Amino acid sequence: MQNPFGPNRIEYESRPILWFSQKSALISAAAKPVFVAGTRGSGKTSILRSLSTVHILEDKSLADQVGKLGWYGVFFQLNETFSPLIDNAVLNLIPERIRFDTAAVIPRQFVIFSHYLELKIVERLLESIGQLRRDGHLKYRASEDRDVALALHREVLHFIPQPARLDFFSIDELRGRITRYVDECFNAFFFAADAVATGFRATDPGAIINKVATAITPLLNGPSFAGDRAPFFKILIDDCEALTPLQQQFLNTLVRKTRGNVKWVLAYIGGLYDTIRTIIPGQSLSNADRDVENLDSVDPREFATLCENVSSLRLYYALPDHLRSDLERNDALSAFSLKNRLGRLSVNDIIERVIISGHSEGREELVALADAAREFLSVNLRTADQQQFLLDRKARPYAEGLALALMNPEIKRRPMSKADASNLKRSIARKQGWAFLKACQMLRLHDYPYVGHQIITSLSDVCIRDFLDIMGEIFRRSVPSSSDPRKLVEFINSDLQIHLEQQRQAVNAASQRKLDGLQALSHPYEEESVRMVRALGYLTARLQTEFAEENALGTTERGIFRVDLKEMRSLVNRLEQPSGKLDEVLRRAERDGFIREVSAAGNFEVDRADPASKEMMIRLHRRFAPYFGFSYRGPYEINTIPAARMVDLLFTRHRLPEDWADSVFKELVARPALKTEFQHSLFESDLE
Repeated sequence: MQNPFGPNRIEYESRPILWFSQKSALISAAAKPVFVAGTRGSGKTSILRSLSTVHILEDKSLADQVGKLGWYGVFFQLNETFSPLIDNAVLNLIPERIRFDTAAVIPRQFVIFSHYLELKIVERLLESIGQLRRDGHLKYRASEDRDVALALHREVLHFIPQPARLDFFSIDELRGRITRYVDECFNAFFFAADAVATGFRATDPGAIINKVATAITPLLNGPSFAGDRAPFFKILIDDCEALTPLQQQFLNTLVRKTRGNVKWVLAYIGGLYDTIRTIIPGQSLSNADRDVENLDSVDPREFATLCENVSSLRLYYALPDHLRSDLERNDALSAFSLKNRLGRLSVNDIIERVIISGHSEGREELVALADAAREFLSVNLRTADQQQFLLDRKARPYAEGLALALMNPEIKRRPMSKADASNLKRSIARKQGWAFLKACQMLRLHDYPYVGHQIITSLSDVCIRDFLDIMGEIFRRSVPSSSDPRKLVEFINSDLQIHLEQQRQAVNAASQRKLDGLQALSHPYEEESVRMVRALGYLTARLQTEFAEENALGTTERGIFRVDLKEMRSLVNRLEQPSGKLDEVLRRAERDGFIREVSAAGNFEVDRADPASKEMMIRLHRRFAPYFGFSYRGPYEINTIPAARMVDLLFTRHRLPEDWADSVFKELVARPALKTEFQHSLFESDLE
């Protein structure tokens, strides 16, 4: 029996399971173009495919989720269907006398680029329409097929050779002729033929798509489409980061020039696509022209819902049809309760489980702190305010006890008002990650128990691919290797919590595997990326768990690192390293999901290779937390790492990553400016 949580790349699945999420629904109804940004594995491709008409009508589950279609989506994946050789082909269409005149060349390049891209999109559109008609989803007659094909050829695609006989001309025939035209142009380009010999005929950018969409609309009539209005077209372009910076400007220009019922949806890795610039003088894309959806900043509750639904869908469709009737909840989206199976565990619940199951030397101290906290809160808070702290729960308030132990004695002596109680609750909530780490240290645990629904979804770092990796490891330990699918039925039906030790082992294995995956990459800057992740991992763990005595409170949220790109580039140049190597190292690490850029959440307009980008702020992916031992919640506070230190780490390599982290940690803790950043009272900032 195959693990239902793998493969976790939709491109590798023969029958991908898609969910029409709330985000998909919002994009489907958007009146403007939508740019969808996110790291690898954040669900960009799944969203675009869930909007594709062919994917919807081929997948009954997805069709049931969507209902009647008010749009026609055409899915187009650039890294599979867009030739990277287009720039080379373009050179042969530009007269040699102007090839070095940028002002003259760029407009010509744009015309050729848009002509090629529009034809590839129209080719895919016509192919999908023919397929849906053959499958019975579209009901137009053969005469309508011929009339629309002839009109398209006459009014829009007149540069494509016409067949000798037009009696049986059809959309399928027109699509085939577009394919041959593009192939013949490409072949001629590479033999250095001139424009006349190639048969290439330039068109006004955007005109082909606009006119084809208008002509095709009357054919979009069938039982799956809403009949009260004409559907609009969604052009769904994936992997837009594969385009060169100039091609990205070309695509933005095409988006701006396209009007009417054609709406673009572009997906790309955040930070690697220019969402603003066009080649139209004085004009750029703004919020008035397009919406930007950042999947990396999705609300944690929305991501938890995504995890729940994706888990249920995968498990449901992993079952043979005849066994689905054995499910207690025979519904694809709710068959499996992720929260029940992983456990609705707070930090206090986890600490309690560890204490009950062991006899470590820190047990008594933790219990004493928790009991003292319960007594303090019961005495010093009004009954109405005590409800905020859930003192009646079975698990003792260990996190509250650890936080209150750091509380300013002066505050402890005065009665707490309603505002004080609210501030106390907020401060303790911010200390949950620190309390988890501190309790694990006191209990002398070798491997920390990063377990339960809340922690596991947090470790996934709003990346559905990382979540599926972790769940795959959990499933492998929970269900014996067997070909009996009834074991899968039992796994789905059960509401019992999966054993915490199995969860702990699975999470640790998934964290280790992510680091191993980085080391296994065969790109030119693999060694630099590995050194950076290891060094920042060790440094983050130390910043969150080790402090000088006078800064005992500290904060668990440290671990966002500010780096001065301008100074780093200057130092790298002095070392005579390859131009752009620094930016390539950072880009690759972020693109592959090992680091996160958090300097401007939701702002993807800054190109890191641009000299104007003076700094960036990064943190490690949260899935590394179990391996290095830092907070599952991720950091919030910023530390500045000197440029010379980062260059030393990545390029001169005078120290091992562990030694580098130790040295930088000592500098950061000893730095006077940093000491003033530490709170000396738990409520110092909240009660000002």
